[in-house]
Order: sequence, then structure tokens, then C-alpha cells
Amino acid sequence: MFWNFLKIEVKKIICRMQTLIAFILFIGAYIHISTLDKMDIPNHDAYPKILILEGSNPFISYLKALAGSINSYMPLILPLIILLIVADSLFTDYRTGFFQLNLSRISYKKYIKYKVLSVSVISFLVTFVFQIIAFIYSLATSPYHLPTKAVEDIMAPELERGLYINHPYLYIFLVALIIGLVAMVVSMMGIISSNIFKSTFSVLGGPWIAYLIIGEGLIVIASEISMLLYDFSPLNMIGPIIFDGGYSFIQVFAYWIILFLLLSFIAYKLSVKRFLSGYEVKQKVAV
Repeated sequence: MFWNFLKIEVKKIICRMQTLIAFILFIGAYIHISTLDKMDIPNHDAYPKILILEGSNPFISYLKALAGSINSYMPLILPLIILLIVADSLFTDYRTGFFQLNLSRISYKKYIKYKVLSVSVISFLVTFVFQIIAFIYSLATSPYHLPTKAVEDIMAPELERGLYINHPYLYIFLVALIIGLVAMVVSMMGIISSNIFKSTFSVLGGPWIAYLIIGEGLIVIASEISMLLYDFSPLNMIGPIIFDGGYSFIQVFAYWIILFLLLSFIAYKLSVKRFLSGYEVKQKVAV
């Protein structure tokens, strides 16, 4: 039953204008950031060729565009891009009556579980595909060069640097998985907002504004309380942590997995509460 539900959700989410807009925003921003990064690399005879290659190869170009360069604004807009794809999925079901239609075939609890699972899976897969396309763009437009130990500190990621140098493709894959987890977390924020707000604009914009406020807030107060707050800001963990160092892939994965489990639990409980409150209202009206 879940696979049938997932197929329906895939068709509903993929085959609409919002997903196309999200893709254009993502790829457009990725190309823009990559172009700015390449313009910053010195291109004259006095600058060693090896450093040009280390700073412009497809692997570092991908990482800098998503997370680490001074030109990268992707950590700011990525959640909004994900929200455009999946945030209003449950809200649309409420508005169109698709939610009630499904209740004739499955229980409301099972529907909500399927919804939470399918939205998280779709957000992960779509974001992963976006990243594959972005990396292919970097492969096609950057000089192919495998990272070496000659790389300067400011050019190589500090997070598991040895893995980046020895197994760059695996490193890119792990980063893509992390961004996929980020998408799952953001999708749960969309489910939560669907149970709180009553307009599409609020459902899409509310979680993004909350993400920015919480992320920036933790960074601002970190110097006053503890620098751990800076490290655990979602704005940092979404990408800059790759170049800041001090942590491992396991810790970054754990951060996003725990956050996903917490938000998915909240999303499920809020959805159940909304259904029950709506059911009680109908019962009172019927009486």
C-alpha cells in the first residue's frame, strides 16, 4: 500500500510548476556561485598551476558552491528550494479534499504515516538528483584534476580531509547524502507548517523564515554563551561545517538524523491532532 501511495505522491510533486521553478533556482544559483568562485582564482603565470587545479577542479567547485566559499549563498536558499518542492503537499491535500478521499481506503493514522514517509523520501531523492546534475555540470566545466596533498589549507575541506584527498568521489557522495538528509528535515518543517498556517504563502515561507531566524540567532548569541551554539546552528551544519572542521561525517549525519526524527515525530503528532480536532468539530455540527 505504501508504494502505491508513494507513486501517487511522486506524480503529484514532480509533475508541477513549483518543482521546475525549484530546479531552475537551484541550478541557476549553483552556476552563478561556481562562476564567481572561478573568477576569484588567480590566472597568471606567477600563480602555480597546481594551485589553480586544486582550487578549480570539479570536486572543490561542487563543495564550494554548496557550502564553503565566500560567494556561496546556497545554505541560505536551499531550504526555500526544498520547501517549494514538498512543503505544501499535505496542505494541498487538505485544501483539495484528497486527504478525505484517502480516508475511504486507509485509516487517518496510516495516511499520515505514509504522508510523512513519502514526502521525506521524495525530498531526499529530488535533492539528490539535483546534486548529481550540479556535479555533472562541474565535471563538464572544470579542469579535471584529482585532489592531492599539495592542496592548500584554505582550498581543501577540513571535515575528513584525508577522505577528500584519497577518495574524492566517495566524499562527494557523502556530502550529497547529507544534503539529502537536510531536505528530509526541511520537508518535515513543511508538514508542520501545513498544520499551523492557512495559506500557501505561509506554509512555504514560514519554515524558511524560522530556519533563518534560528540559524542566525544561534550564530549571534554563540559568542556570548558558547561557540557550540555556532557549530550547531543549522546554517553552519548545512554546509559551512565542511570547511570549518572540528567534526566528523558521523557527527554531521547524527545531527541531521536526530533532527529529522524529532521533527517527523512532531509533524505526525500535529497532523493527528489536526485531524481529530476537525473530526470533533464535524461531530458537533452533526449533532
